[in-house]
Amino acid sequence: MSTIKEVAKLAGISPSAVSFVMNEKHKGEVSARTRLRVLKAVQKLNYHPNPYGRGLKLNKSDAIGYCVPRGRSILADPYYYEMLVNLEREARKHNYSLLFFAFDMDGGENVFKEVIGNSHVDGLIIEAPLLSNGFSLSQEIMQFPAVLIGKNSSKIFNSSVDVDDIRAGQKATEHLIIMGKKRICFIAGPSDIGNDRERLAGYRAALKENNIEPNPDLVINGDYSIQSGYSIMDGLIKNGLVPDGVVACNDLMAIGAMNFAKEKKFKIPQDIAVVGFNNTSLSQNYDPPLTIVSIPASQVASRAVEMLVKMLKNGNCNGNGHNGNGHNGNGRNGNGNGSGEKVVLDSELIVRESTMVGWWRFDRPEGKEVSDRSGKGRDAKIDGAVWVGRKRAAGLKFSRNAMVEIPHSETLNPRTGDWTVCAWVKTSQKPGIGEGDKVIVRKDKKSQSRIFWGLSMGGYDAGLIGKAFFQIWHEGKGVAYAFSRTLVNDNKWHFLAGVRDTGAKRIRIYVDGKLEGEEKEDLGEIAGDEALSFGNDASWREPHSCFNGIIREVKIFNSALKREEIFKSVSKCQRINVSE
Repeated sequence: MSTIKEVAKLAGISPSAVSFVMNEKHKGEVSARTRLRVLKAVQKLNYHPNPYGRGLKLNKSDAIGYCVPRGRSILADPYYYEMLVNLEREARKHNYSLLFFAFDMDGGENVFKEVIGNSHVDGLIIEAPLLSNGFSLSQEIMQFPAVLIGKNSSKIFNSSVDVDDIRAGQKATEHLIIMGKKRICFIAGPSDIGNDRERLAGYRAALKENNIEPNPDLVINGDYSIQSGYSIMDGLIKNGLVPDGVVACNDLMAIGAMNFAKEKKFKIPQDIAVVGFNNTSLSQNYDPPLTIVSIPASQVASRAVEMLVKMLKNGNCNGNGHNGNGHNGNGRNGNGNGSGEKVVLDSELIVRESTMVGWWRFDRPEGKEVSDRSGKGRDAKIDGAVWVGRKRAAGLKFSRNAMVEIPHSETLNPRTGDWTVCAWVKTSQKPGIGEGDKVIVRKDKKSQSRIFWGLSMGGYDAGLIGKAFFQIWHEGKGVAYAFSRTLVNDNKWHFLAGVRDTGAKRIRIYVDGKLEGEEKEDLGEIAGDEALSFGNDASWREPHSCFNGIIREVKIFNSALKREEIFKSVSKCQRINVSE
């Protein structure tokens, strides 16, 4: 690769004169004849100046570039748009603007040469998929301030921000296994995408740990589009392979898989449960909302911009990773400092309606059983509760000793893990002081050491009458209560959510999407052996614990839902109006 000295020698002038010619700000300080000689030498040697080395601040643009692969499915992926928004916000904090570059995968090294050579930007943030398919890199990028987002398999970039994709793949697969799924399909992107290869490794590890024999025919590559997710599911079904769970490596392919399942009358998540990746707005607003492994876009953007700005301030180049230095031990016109950061962030499983532990909706006013919509097949048996209303205004009315019962299952116990229980309720019940708390949802263990968890309404202590609370009780260790501030016995619909967050060692109670109470909880394993019950306690079933009112829906998740997810459930159903 040519240097400024070689250009100067060919043009017959000093290196400093070449710099003056290359710097537009000094155009008037060099004669036209000298300028022409330099430009001819530059063209002949295919020279591209690097104005970002030590002490050289020519043509500073105060802009950084975000580089992604061009392609219909890639640019249609909302992940890139949301990352672009996050990067732009972070860049602005450091007084930089952000430019967007979409490159053809077969563009070779010239794409980077053009951006760097024309000094459009001071540094680059590059998405790792751009480096797949043998995409070649010029020496310029090795000596240019750049940070990689994604799997740093090229070994060229000294600074990168990535996510622990093996663990992310495990989380998604383990969640489906907990739901009882065994025929789990894994839909990846193109085979050369490093992040998806690691997610696949996590998928395989989860299957192995749970003694599930992997089926190679259930591992298929797509192209990150909705259509590919749809087509893959279509092909599986036509070949007699009906998965009961799907892990798709982006939201779009997951939604494509769900589109096919819904079109072919499969129930989600009963027949096929789906988990995606990325947590874009599309996954949140889909029906049903998509359970996803969230890639922390805001954190990725923040760290990537911070690293790049630090590199620019210190005058460091990317370097090629060889012995911690840049090309030949020093970047051209710079120090080529290869000592960078490689940050690996954790992902987060966000459970929504496409997967859950249990889901009972009392919206079909008939019969003595209600199906479990979570896919577990644990139908609810109605004992004494009566139907009211019809269609979307339906519900079960409880009074006296009425109850709904779901047979005991170990998967209905939180044990040492996170837990969320949600219920839509309406009541005007006014208990007397000391009468007894009213059970809305409870899972009990009736033994010498009583253990239970549940949602209830206060009916004992004077200051708590009519207030909702989430309770975890362990007779051998203690009791934790989180009470609401709002009275819920006002004959209006309320959405109640009790959350156990073991990481924070807290339990919380939400009313209509608002956090109203939380308390410390560190009681360890919570596991009851009695049936799950609504409207009363299956262990005791006495009039003093009976909830007098209407329950329309109960959902249970084996995760600690965030306020935003709880609020979405409220917004979705807030127009319910049951006529009695």
